Amino acid sequence: MSRLAMTRETSDMDVIARFADTVGDLEKLKALYLITYADMSAVNPRFWTSWKAYFLRGLYLSAREYLSGIKEDKAEYIKSLQSFSPEIRAEELIRFIDDMPERYLLSTSKSKVIADYELKKKAVWEFFSMRIDNRSDGITEIAICTKDAPGLFSGIVGFLSSKRLNIFSGNIFTGKSGYCN
Repeated sequence: MSRLAMTRETSDMDVIARFADTVGDLEKLKALYLITYADMSAVNPRFWTSWKAYFLRGLYLSAREYLSGIKEDKAEYIKSLQSFSPEIRAEELIRFIDDMPERYLLSTSKSKVIADYELKKKAVWEFFSMRIDNRSDGITEIAICTKDAPGLFSGIVGFLSSKRLNIFSGNIFTGKSGYCN
C-alpha cells in the first residue's frame, strides 16, 4: 500500500479500482492501512512525514469510497449521498453525477460530492463560486467551480503560486455541461 501511495497517481480511477478490487473489502482495507502505518512509522522517527501520511490517507479514502459507494448501484449511492443533505432531490444529484467524469466519484468523498454539487449550483447562477476548507492537518483546500476555458487550470495554479502558496496537489474535473470543479 505504501509503494502504491507514493509512486502512483492515486486520483487515477484505474489505479484505485485495481487496488480496491485486489484488497477486496472494507475490513481488509482497514487492516492493510493500519499495518502500513505501523510499518512505516516504525522504520525510524523521521521516516513518517505528513507528506507520506497525506498520500497514504488519500489512497485509503479513495479505496474506501470505491468499496463502499461506487460499487453500489446508482440508486443506493444517491440515497447514501442524500443522507448528507436530505433536502437535495435525487433527480438533481443524478444530473450532477451524470455530468461529471467517472473518475470524479472515485477521487471524491461523499461529503465533497454534496459540497461540489452546491458549488456548481451557485456557479450556474453567479458564473463563479469558491469554497475554502481548512483541514485539521494544516492543509487548506480551495475548490473553485466555473465554466471551463482553455488555460483555466494553469491560470489558477499560476496565480496561487505567484502569491507564494505551496500547492500540494490539484485536480480538475470538467463535466459534460462545461462546468469544472
